[in-house]
Amino acid sequence: MVGKSDLDDLSWRFVAFSPLLIYFLSLYCISVLDVGAGEVDSKMEGIETATGDTALSVATQGAAGGVGPEAPKLQIDNLEKVQYTAGKSLSGFKAGDLVRCEIEAKHITQDNLGIKERRIWGNEPYTDDSDLVAIAVHSGIITPTAEPPKFSVLVMIMRILEGQSVYTSSMRNSLKSRSLTGYEHKGLSMRLEGSAICKTTEDEAKLTHVVLRPVRLERYSIKSHNAFSEARVIFSLSNEPAFKYSLSVVADRSPDAKYWTSVRLQTQSMYAETRDRKRYELSLENHVQGQPATYRFAECLKPRTTSKAVIQEAGVPLPEADCTIVEKGLLWNQIEWGVSSVRIRGNVYKLACLFFLPNSSPVSTGKE
Repeated sequence: MVGKSDLDDLSWRFVAFSPLLIYFLSLYCISVLDVGAGEVDSKMEGIETATGDTALSVATQGAAGGVGPEAPKLQIDNLEKVQYTAGKSLSGFKAGDLVRCEIEAKHITQDNLGIKERRIWGNEPYTDDSDLVAIAVHSGIITPTAEPPKFSVLVMIMRILEGQSVYTSSMRNSLKSRSLTGYEHKGLSMRLEGSAICKTTEDEAKLTHVVLRPVRLERYSIKSHNAFSEARVIFSLSNEPAFKYSLSVVADRSPDAKYWTSVRLQTQSMYAETRDRKRYELSLENHVQGQPATYRFAECLKPRTTSKAVIQEAGVPLPEADCTIVEKGLLWNQIEWGVSSVRIRGNVYKLACLFFLPNSSPVSTGKE
């Protein structure tokens, strides 16, 4: 016979161990999500800016990250070279020009006047007289210390643009740029297109390409350095684990190109669900070496009854019979990720969650 005191004791034990049960249940859900979402790599937490001992040699830059698809690249071997000196501007160029700027490691310290005096105006684009070391810090390429970093040269590829009407100030990577109006600056502007860190002068001489830097949208901010550190698990329309949408999940933030969403889409397809209970597929449409990749955006049919297994049986990306094509021939910069939505060619889709599936061929049913 169980007495009242025994029941009270059992109730107390249940309450005491409930947090542990919830914790282990959460771990199980996350592990299921990792498998279902295309084996998300759990080693992303080591992301940090390439400085000092973490500098990347361009001799192995083509295989940044060791595995995974190749990142979009920009050919630079035929560009005009400009050696950095403090106070030197990129005047004398015209809008549309690409300039290869080389900064010796001795200039990259906390004592650099461009950093100390904040000789930087704007926020991608910057004025053409902004200090290149300050731009490198503001853009997150390097983090200066008291001593020069342990590499030879930092190469920055700058694209010259028309002058802007306003250059806005922003705080990024512990450096605040200055604001300016077009009336105060009569010159042109410039934007960082790509960069590379060369450990030796030999590496610098062999450098012919850099990883193309994704366009940064000023109105969006990214607080996390780990693309999945802020991810939350929710359930999709087909009642399966998925990432709750956030900008940190899709942003091309990592210095390691294999973690960029634009690179992951070369071997996987993304499935994003909207708040109005629709599911869309974003997949690579065409990618030829030396040419911009294009993407397809399609609406999936019957998302509530179409599980991940069913999608993979049909083939990833989905054949046209199983989806409705919304947009074709999309360039990456036409896909504008926002805090709670994505804008594609002027159309806004408010997102709830997303997941990735590896590209695969349709599964044969054995029926004729």
